[in-house]
Amino acid sequence: MDLREFLLWEQATRDCIDVKKIYVDMADDLIAGILLSQIVYWFLPDKEGRTKLRVKKDGVLWLAKSREDWWDECRIKPRQFDTAFKKLEEQGLVEKKTFKFNGDPTIHIRILWDKFLPRLQDLLYQLENTVSESADQEETAETLDTTGFYESVKTGFQPETLDTTGFYESVKTGSQFGEIVMLKSVKTITENSNKELLKEREREEAANAALNSSPDQYDELLERNYELLKEMTKRVFGMPRAEQVDVESIWNHWHNRFPQYDLTHLYAVMRATQQTARIRDDLTGIIVKRLPNAKTALIPVKQQAIEYVARLQREIKRA
Repeated sequence: MDLREFLLWEQATRDCIDVKKIYVDMADDLIAGILLSQIVYWFLPDKEGRTKLRVKKDGVLWLAKSREDWWDECRIKPRQFDTAFKKLEEQGLVEKKTFKFNGDPTIHIRILWDKFLPRLQDLLYQLENTVSESADQEETAETLDTTGFYESVKTGFQPETLDTTGFYESVKTGSQFGEIVMLKSVKTITENSNKELLKEREREEAANAALNSSPDQYDELLERNYELLKEMTKRVFGMPRAEQVDVESIWNHWHNRFPQYDLTHLYAVMRATQQTARIRDDLTGIIVKRLPNAKTALIPVKQQAIEYVARLQREIKRA
């Protein structure tokens, strides 16, 4: 094999492991991160939207896979699996049990979503903040093009370049269903985004109308929301930890910079903070820092947030 043949093979081969770096961050270990990435793959739906999992025990779906199976899948040896899985268990991300599968005792694995999602969300916050800080800095004199190379290092050994999807034209296959799913979902995403924008505008218009028509009524609305925020803080964090939160600072930051967000957004941010912050963390600082990404925080708990705030409003009103 000469260099050109190697490059053609490298372009065409599908013998790859797709690992998102954030899973390595979550696991705090490379091998454990690769293992976590592969476990996540099995819990994702297939291209028709159906689950890949076939085993249901204790009312939940499990991935049945022995220690030896992971070598063929992602080159993790049995002893490496033991060490890596223990690290994932210590993080509270996964659990395993042994059930019979095809007549033999087999390891069954499941993701603990109540720990996995907050951990992922917390790291996404950190990444978003890092990206925001980087965007404020000057761009370098030389940037990467769509092929992932700097102009100064391009050579004749790159006969074919990546297109905007990240794949070479010569190796595109039907297995890349992501584009198809993306195209199908664009309309829905756009419609949902438009609905959210309309809701935000309606909230702003309602607030402006209340202010213009009746300043006293608007002041009453603000007071009611402030009381709701205080009560929400107590319930989400519990006492005495809620005493660490400076509600007034959060209130001022929210109303001055993010009037388009309602209490459901604040509930989502507080809930994420309550799940991920440590005892000595500055809760107020974390909440304020996360407010710009409140919309992202709301996504996994949207229905719960809507129901929670509505129930809290009813309770406060009755009181």
